[in-house]
Amino acid sequence: MHQFSRAILERKQQEPKVKRRLHFYARGEQIPLVAQGVWEVDEGRVQLSTLSPEGEEIWLGWAESSAFFGNWFSVLSSYQAIALSDVRLKWYSLAEINNSPYIAQTILPQLVRRMRQTEILLAISGQRRVEVRLPKKLGNRAPSL
Repeated sequence: MHQFSRAILERKQQEPKVKRRLHFYARGEQIPLVAQGVWEVDEGRVQLSTLSPEGEEIWLGWAESSAFFGNWFSVLSSYQAIALSDVRLKWYSLAEINNSPYIAQTILPQLVRRMRQTEILLAISGQRRVEVRLPKKLGNRAPSL
């Protein structure tokens, strides 16, 4: 077994088993974001966005199963999260994250995935012509004319 994987497995076995309360939000519901912690998606999909000065919604990405999100990861003042489906979430306080190497190591790959997702969205939005941008936002499906 790889040394890094073994270390994570050993930490996980030492980690206390905390039974977390699940928080439920229905499709379309805004999820409250608090600066002192982060959410983990247990089930469902959450859209992350912000508002432009003109009040237009700007997509920042999505959080799916096992992904973490929250104000702690953003410097935007109008950061928001909306349930795209019925979702179940788990809450982690910053103190808990700081005191648990296992939780911190679990969050790191999620941050890398979000960073990659953000880069893709930036690359798509950098396309000058709408005819090029739209199919990419729709998942490379060509629009029917």
